[in-house]
Amino acid sequence: MASGNYGALAGIGLDYLGILAPVAIFPFRLGASSDNTEMTVYGVVCVLGALFGLWLFRWSQRFPLDTTIPTPRPTWWSFIIFIIALLIVSTRLILQVPNAIPWTITSELSVVIGWMFFGAALYFAYGLWKPYWSNAAGQLVGFLAYDVVLIVPFLTRLPAVPDEHRLGLTIYTAVISFSGLLAIYYLFIYKPTRLLG
Repeated sequence: MASGNYGALAGIGLDYLGILAPVAIFPFRLGASSDNTEMTVYGVVCVLGALFGLWLFRWSQRFPLDTTIPTPRPTWWSFIIFIIALLIVSTRLILQVPNAIPWTITSELSVVIGWMFFGAALYFAYGLWKPYWSNAAGQLVGFLAYDVVLIVPFLTRLPAVPDEHRLGLTIYTAVISFSGLLAIYYLFIYKPTRLLG
């Protein structure tokens, strides 16, 4: 990290571990059942990624977080909302509940995306556990990048979305709009936390 706050990388390590460790099971199973060596190689890559996440989490623990600025309370409470939403959606995706997200996806992809959401929930949970701005800033930067990529496709799809996906897409659009505004305010406007000083 450019700021030198290497302790804040722990949440990213948890994110990698929470996503890649369970996701590795799928390619190994597919590779074993179909003799598909590419799937097996993908499983090995996922395991290596999970081990890297574990290493990053442990390595970053050696560095103290900058505790001079606490996480702003609206951000801290928003993290709770994000965690609850991510856990609800990730559980539905992992259990392959239909219409858990506003797209039609395969059962395999549903499980993979579910674990990705679970990893994101771990990242935000780490932000609650270590409630300092030096830790929360990275989470908001990541969320803002996600929002910038998705907000236009979401808004353009909303008028023509099938009825079974309309509620889900509306909720998703509201969440990314709120998280984007939250990130913009604390990263670029609010003087004690803005990135450019």
